[in-house]
Amino acid sequence: MRIAGEVEIRLTEAADARVIAKLHADSWRRHYRGAYSDRYLDGDLDADRLAVWTERLKSPGSSFTLLAEHRRHPVGFAHVILDADSTWGALVDNLHVAHAVQRNGVGTLLLDRLAGIIIERRPGSGIYLWVLEPNELGQAFYRARGGTLRDRELAAPPGGDPRNLDGTPRKIRVAWPDPVSLLLSRDDDHVSSAPPADGPPPRRHV
Repeated sequence: MRIAGEVEIRLTEAADARVIAKLHADSWRRHYRGAYSDRYLDGDLDADRLAVWTERLKSPGSSFTLLAEHRRHPVGFAHVILDADSTWGALVDNLHVAHAVQRNGVGTLLLDRLAGIIIERRPGSGIYLWVLEPNELGQAFYRARGGTLRDRELAAPPGGDPRNLDGTPRKIRVAWPDPVSLLLSRDDDHVSSAPPADGPPPRRHV
């Protein structure tokens, strides 16, 4: 199935918090075993994500969120924090694509659109994101789109609670010092969808 040509991407509004939260929780449950604790993933994750996204979309500040829709059905989203780092620029804090449509170009479309907005709103700003260290497919995806792998850090626990982590997962910074290079790196003949920006880790449960 090829849906990229039928996907519409728009800026979100406060009313989108519930659909964003649902996409986010589903992605974490599918892909983050081994990095986030089972206790956290199997708990009331939907309510946790809804609270986060309700606040984010109500008071976006210097951030913006994109929602990808296929025939008005949500299939992915990306959240960007402008001016997140004085060296690296804007942070792609979340990028998730619905499981049913992965590898259909949605992730690439989101990356292209968010890069265009950053270029417009913050001329000269770079772009970066974090990908979990074991996620070689994700790293390859971002490298194919012009990103370079930089420094490594320990992953922060969601909600700031160390109990929400499983062990001590590490993450790698992927950077685009010039967002135009990200736009130009798109290969329309081989468009594929991105894994979560900071995942997935190795699966422990099959």
